[in-house]
Amino acid sequence: MSKAIPMSTTKPATKPTATPTEKVLEAKWGKTLIAAGFTALPDVIFQYQKALKLKPLDVLVLLHLASYWWKPNENPWPAKGTIADAIDVDPCTVQRSIAKMEALGYVKRIERKAKAGDNLTNQYDLRGLVKAAATFADLKIAIREKRAAEDKSRRATPTAFALIEGGKRSTRQCTNPISAETLGGGLPAFRRSAGPDRAAHRLGPHPAATGLFSAAAAPGRRARRRQNCFR
Repeated sequence: MSKAIPMSTTKPATKPTATPTEKVLEAKWGKTLIAAGFTALPDVIFQYQKALKLKPLDVLVLLHLASYWWKPNENPWPAKGTIADAIDVDPCTVQRSIAKMEALGYVKRIERKAKAGDNLTNQYDLRGLVKAAATFADLKIAIREKRAAEDKSRRATPTAFALIEGGKRSTRQCTNPISAETLGGGLPAFRRSAGPDRAAHRLGPHPAATGLFSAAAAPGRRARRRQNCFR
């Protein structure tokens, strides 16, 4: 008589769900690239690299060191040759870059020894860089908050800016104080002259405008006549 085979109660392993950050990265870079691994590096490290006295090569070396920094309490320990091969430089170039950043206080090398006494790859403590970059992070946040406050204030007072703009428009419009109505009770200041010159479209003064100018000039002539009488 055959025995019944008990069914396995082991549940299949479930794939870990992506975090909100990973979902955003997958939407930008695709699932394949993110599944292969990604590195988080604060913006201020390369946006303020001049202020931090870092050359482009130094930032690139830091990026590779950060890519091996998997856990907060475990320092990365990549080999200098591994970094050199990735960025196509000599290992001594990587060594000089790390020594420079160590002098700046950004990186601290920690030697590792094997049980047999052989040297292992160094650990690299990046807490000095974190402390130095935090100053520029505070500066960037302060600038961003100041700009946000200025934008909010600008949106909250549109009337004042409208009045200023309106004043500019009214000033530009008052460029010609003498209008057509002033020169002849609504008549145009100039008309086409009759006669042989009409075909040539020559403009002549309107009689109303001529009389107005003559009347305006008359007081000046009378004043001159009075002056001549007393000479």
